[in-house]
Amino acid sequence: MKLPSHWIGALYRNGIAALLAAAAIPKVLDPTTFAARVAAYEWPGTWWLPLAWLLPWLELTAAAALIAIPTLRRGGWLLAIALFLVFAAAVASLLLRRMQIPCGCLPGIAELPPSWWHVAANLALAALSAVGLRHEPTPPLPRARPRDGGPCP
Repeated sequence: MKLPSHWIGALYRNGIAALLAAAAIPKVLDPTTFAARVAAYEWPGTWWLPLAWLLPWLELTAAAALIAIPTLRRGGWLLAIALFLVFAAAVASLLLRRMQIPCGCLPGIAELPPSWWHVAANLALAALSAVGLRHEPTPPLPRARPRDGGPCP
């Protein structure tokens, strides 16, 4: 039995969305712990503090856009790509500085020490999200209606 392509696309999209939601929910429920994990990365300055509080909500937003809001799916894909690239860069920064801090990314693997496999996985997820974006249909633009009820120019 062959699945119709729209079903395959929906499974693909929902899989990425589920991954983003699974990563976001523990961070949203315990933002202080996630912020402490990010603080352990020892980046200079405090520019990253707002990002540590915002990232889980961006993950949830991307997941919601991919699952529940068809007109925002392309934006959800773009946000997913950006998030996976940020995560890859963050883990790569740890590895390049020879720091062994758990990434805190997903439940079940949050305590694993960082490795180049983490970076590769995030880059692969970014690439998979780019494929999803490429195959996401562009929603039609709303048609403008004249104010006076007459024909459009």
